[in-house]
Amino acid sequence: MKLKKTIATLTAATMVMASAMTVCAADFPNLKGSNTEVLVAGDTNLTSVAGDYSSRIVRGAAVLTPYEDVKAALGLNADQRPSIVVYDAEDKSSPEAFASLNTAVEELGGETVGALYIELGGKENGKWITTSDGTVTVKAGLPKTADKSKSYSIVRVEEDGVTTVLEDLDNSDKTVTFEAVSGVATYGIVAK
Repeated sequence: MKLKKTIATLTAATMVMASAMTVCAADFPNLKGSNTEVLVAGDTNLTSVAGDYSSRIVRGAAVLTPYEDVKAALGLNADQRPSIVVYDAEDKSSPEAFASLNTAVEELGGETVGALYIELGGKENGKWITTSDGTVTVKAGLPKTADKSKSYSIVRVEEDGVTTVLEDLDNSDKTVTFEAVSGVATYGIVAK
């Protein structure tokens, strides 16, 4: 049991450090404002949270939770605004997170078709604010190569090593909708 706890702690620390280094290196090339229309799997959606939506694996992403509800969920005050970073997660950037992801996917009897790195928090005066609570609903377009005859879920690996299986919250064969938590996490898109 102690070994599992140690592995989870090391996983979390490595995932956070790898993610932080990747974020610092990013140019934020795909910035969207709050309450902006975006395409998700070819359909127009309104994303309530400003941020960088640079994932190339999924066909667009949007935060569906209304703006004021996001602020309340994250515990942000009037001078703070919610912010999100969504980009492709890679094994080489977060090997421990992917080890946890792969273990969970194997137990599910599924196959990972892509993975996202999502960092959810806030900004005040241009500076990032890490929040400790809160969730938002995110909708992402499945990869073009996704088999539409399969069902999809999400495996979330949080920065503290907690791994959770999330069922798809929508009925579309083009998208997957799930709850993203504040902070840093890796989200594997799993086909079964």
